[in-house]
Amino acid sequence: MQVVLKTITANINDSSNHDAELLTIKIPVHNQANRLKTTRNVNKHTILDLIYKLNFESWDGVYNSTDVNIMFNSFLNTYLRIFYSSFPLLRIKDRNLKIIGLLQELKHHVNIKENYFY
Repeated sequence: MQVVLKTITANINDSSNHDAELLTIKIPVHNQANRLKTTRNVNKHTILDLIYKLNFESWDGVYNSTDVNIMFNSFLNTYLRIFYSSFPLLRIKDRNLKIIGLLQELKHHVNIKENYFY
């Protein structure tokens, strides 16, 4: 999402020694239905499932090898297989993605404004 800075105008206040600035921006509206966030399902039950599977896993490939690289790769493959099966991926609609992107763009434009006026 791209936020376009339209105008920055200074409003001079005669009754005070403080001036105000008016920032006008154009925010495009996007369809929220296509924004998905991928996360893992981690809760008490899936953690117990991970522990259960790790306890009953045969670690023969790790302990019976003499090469450290083979031991590490065997451990990593076994652990990741159990991890991925215990914590499945979830795709959820995330409405906060638009807000986070907007805040980042606003921070960028505030920095531009500060460099321009100061």
